[in-house]
Amino acid sequence: MKELKINQKLLCIKVEENSPFEIDRIYPITKIINENKIELANKVCSHYSNSEIFEYFKVLEIEDIKDINNKALKIKEAFEAQKEIDDNLSTDSDFTSDNILLEQAIEFLIEDDTSLIEEELRFIVDTLDITMVEVCSCCKTIILPDDECYMDSKNNNVPLCDSCSVYNEETDLYERVLSEKILIENTNCEFSNSLRRDKKEFFLMNLNKYLYSNKHNNILTFNESDLDGFLEEEQMPFKICDNCKKIEENVNSYDFSNYSFSDYNLYDAEEYYKIDTLSRQNVICQDCYDLYSKVKYLSLEELTNRFNENKMFYRVGETVIIKKNKDNKNHVRKIIAIDEKNHTYTLEGNLVIEYNLLHCPLNEAIVREYNEFLIDKDDIDIDEVDEYIQYNWEGFPEIEYAFEKFGYRNEFIEYLKSKKLLTIGLYLEDNGLDEINIVRNSIIETIFCMNEETQKIPSYDELYNTDILDESWILSEDYENYTLASILSIINDRVYSFYDTLKQLNEYKKSLLYSYKEIPEHFTSKELISKIKEVNDTCKIKITNVLDTENIVSINISFDNKVNLSTFEMHLKVKMDKEFNRIDNLITAIRQAIKYNVVELCLHN
Repeated sequence: MKELKINQKLLCIKVEENSPFEIDRIYPITKIINENKIELANKVCSHYSNSEIFEYFKVLEIEDIKDINNKALKIKEAFEAQKEIDDNLSTDSDFTSDNILLEQAIEFLIEDDTSLIEEELRFIVDTLDITMVEVCSCCKTIILPDDECYMDSKNNNVPLCDSCSVYNEETDLYERVLSEKILIENTNCEFSNSLRRDKKEFFLMNLNKYLYSNKHNNILTFNESDLDGFLEEEQMPFKICDNCKKIEENVNSYDFSNYSFSDYNLYDAEEYYKIDTLSRQNVICQDCYDLYSKVKYLSLEELTNRFNENKMFYRVGETVIIKKNKDNKNHVRKIIAIDEKNHTYTLEGNLVIEYNLLHCPLNEAIVREYNEFLIDKDDIDIDEVDEYIQYNWEGFPEIEYAFEKFGYRNEFIEYLKSKKLLTIGLYLEDNGLDEINIVRNSIIETIFCMNEETQKIPSYDELYNTDILDESWILSEDYENYTLASILSIINDRVYSFYDTLKQLNEYKKSLLYSYKEIPEHFTSKELISKIKEVNDTCKIKITNVLDTENIVSINISFDNKVNLSTFEMHLKVKMDKEFNRIDNLITAIRQAIKYNVVELCLHN
């Protein structure tokens, strides 16, 4: 049985009903009256004997203090702050003792942080030499006086904990060594669970040698770029997975940067290209490769059904690819919950992410549907189509490029509409002539005469794409001796002159005192305008001149040719349950505006 003494600190571990004491609070023994009567914190415990008291209290030890390291460091920092103040105010013969400064430090901490308990802080000061509390300069571990602490001989003798220091027999001094903990903290990388302990030790040993070499000597500023340099320059038999950031042996990793079709079959090649182009990841460990393989292809019919159901493409339990991830790792995860109201997904690791930050499967589904559409076209080599429509080093082909290569654009869009499949991002070609060609062809009508047999005159495109004048093209009398090159030059000079005159006319209109509206207008609904204001930031569309009254809503939207109209359209259709035709008309208006170099539209209800 332990002998109790005056001023001994007891920690309450159990209380009876109506007890004046609290669990986890510290109470000093202020008086021992007799064998069966003890006074704690000036409260008489008349019914506790020396033997019974240990059922409710235990003799306090430093290990019983919760978060002892942080509390000890706080006391030291407050103590040093008080000492600095005292040094600045005192004369050479008038320094305050350390005990008084520690008292002042405790008083300051209690007043500054109400979560701290005075009895605990006083016990720490009574038990530990606060001046010997240090912080490891490498891993930031708090070192208490009874812990091993060394001075870094190569870096101004800053403190080092046991795991961050190594003894150098040549110098008979200690120096910093990079530990696994610092590797993780500084680089966001860690060892794979499958990596043996001896492999980890080999890796760290060589990494430390590399960082301490005369060429580098950057162990204090070590980061992920140093790790990449180490693996490349020292030709280490390890790779870092770009997805999970785990360090793995070469034999257990796939290095896509050195990949070629001759190494694997066509299916594997497409899988690698899919990973590389969707996530920009070159090196993948086996576990992450297996995870990526769980990302399944969704048909356009399935995507249409899902979008019509809740405006979201993915479902709980499916594995998805993240386009943008804050910690830049684990880009492929499983969906564990869906918030249909806010259009967000909760992924493994409790990561809540908006739908537009996930890889969108729509383009791939449309392109693969286009592939099926072309099968029965006699003028199309379907083997060439099959070879084209797959992942390659540039990623998966965009539908617009597929149209350019194989044609049937308008027919395919009409086919999708007939099957009531999604056509987001697709628009019928404008078969009319653009503005500049209208001007050119008007000028051509003054240069050429109508052929009575063909009832035609050449277009500008026909003139531009030939080397000689066709015999069926009849020049007017003023131009019958001109060459093709001269005629093209005349046309372009007149086009320039026309636009120069038009510019001067517009400048004149601007100088008039009466109103001249120079921003083109597009009329739509109030609801659509309000939704545009919600999604504009993600689509590079700028909003100005907002007018919102009871009857009139008006905004100006500005954009450039880099605006992602497919994403803009997708956002609007996700936000709205109806008026899809108004969205289609708006997107068409923006496309036409961009085509004619208009960078701003005024939208009215």
